[in-house]
Amino acid sequence: MKHASTFLHLTGAIAVMTALAGCSGGASDGPEASSTSPAGPVPTVSTSAANGSVAPSATVSSGGSSSASAGGDVVAADRLPDLVQRLRAGVPEITDALIYDETTDPNDLLGRPNGYTGAASLTDSRASDPGGTGGIDLGAVLEVWPTQADAQVRADYIATVQKGNTLLGSEYHHVRGNVLLRVSGQLPPSVDVTYAAAFAG
Repeated sequence: MKHASTFLHLTGAIAVMTALAGCSGGASDGPEASSTSPAGPVPTVSTSAANGSVAPSATVSSGGSSSASAGGDVVAADRLPDLVQRLRAGVPEITDALIYDETTDPNDLLGRPNGYTGAASLTDSRASDPGGTGGIDLGAVLEVWPTQADAQVRADYIATVQKGNTLLGSEYHHVRGNVLLRVSGQLPPSVDVTYAAAFAG
């Protein structure tokens, strides 16, 4: 009877460990919604960021509030300036770009567990940020994730949160490889098409 009891305890422990393993990992968002949420919220508040001359080289996905992925190579975080430059070349209305570091990232996700490895905000002259919150309200955001699956999880999470609460606004999402391009939903679909084309390279 003791052996049977020990077996049941071991089986139960293995089941719990397996369940926990399934919950960890994947893309997480940061304090956009809460500091404990592994898939951070949407209203991004942009504070100061490390600026650098930037250049984009990235990828496409479908527009609207839903996200779609397209194939693409895995991009290292140090290639983020190239991606920004590519977008700036394809979207002349981008007037500024801020590449975040671990102290200026408004979401506190950069380099942290379940976070992205690089992020930048892009200021589009057609976007409006009357509240001065920065981030996505400036026009667009680029996020480099460890894997394509992580980037897609992030896009899906934001789309789900916004679908359930229209006060959070809307975004267009494009995933290419491990990079997520988020374009503010306050910009019209025709503008998103321009971003998508530049992102696709």
